[in-house]
Amino acid sequence: MTDIATRDENSIPVLLGTDPSTGEPVEIYADPISHALYVISVGDLGPTGPTGPTGAAGAVGATGPTGPTGTAGTDGATGPTGPTGEDGTNGITGPTGPTGATGTTGATGPTGADGTIQTRRIASTTDDATAVIDCDSYDEYYLTAIANATEISVLGTPTQGQTIFIGLKDAGVTKGLTWTGITGLGVTLPTDTVAGKQHIIGIKYIASAWRAVAVNVET
Repeated sequence: MTDIATRDENSIPVLLGTDPSTGEPVEIYADPISHALYVISVGDLGPTGPTGPTGAAGAVGATGPTGPTGTAGTDGATGPTGPTGEDGTNGITGPTGPTGATGTTGATGPTGADGTIQTRRIASTTDDATAVIDCDSYDEYYLTAIANATEISVLGTPTQGQTIFIGLKDAGVTKGLTWTGITGLGVTLPTDTVAGKQHIIGIKYIASAWRAVAVNVET
């Protein structure tokens, strides 16, 4: 290898190194024809030149795979309950369901005891000018064939609410009637018979007195 101060312009740079004896930087070139190597001393390195412009950004690489999901955090505290909303409107009433089957008839209860039949106590007589009715003995009193004016009265010990029916019929001729101890209550007691007609008078013991409450004459 030959030290030269200059080199052929066709020589080919081989490497840049340092002279081991001087420590100075050198360049080594090769002659393309003779293949000889030449060493050229290089002066002190000059200052670093300015940084060249930044090259264009490369294309963005593909997106990497999604990482694993992290552990779920603890639940936060429950917030306060919100105010109650307004009541909604009532829905329409549904249709009435079908009527259920009729239940079985219950057992017949026992027959009650027979009641006491009240037998009416009846007196019948003819033409009595002083017809006295015994209320302790009779509930009905019938006087027929009246041929004389007749006085009608009641004796005995009556009970409150006791009722007596009195039947009167003359012999075909009108006769006078007198009522002793008996007064009308909403009705008028007859003072004469209607010839040949049946008369029915109902009297009732009310407030310690015999009162006529019904008067009917056969039509």
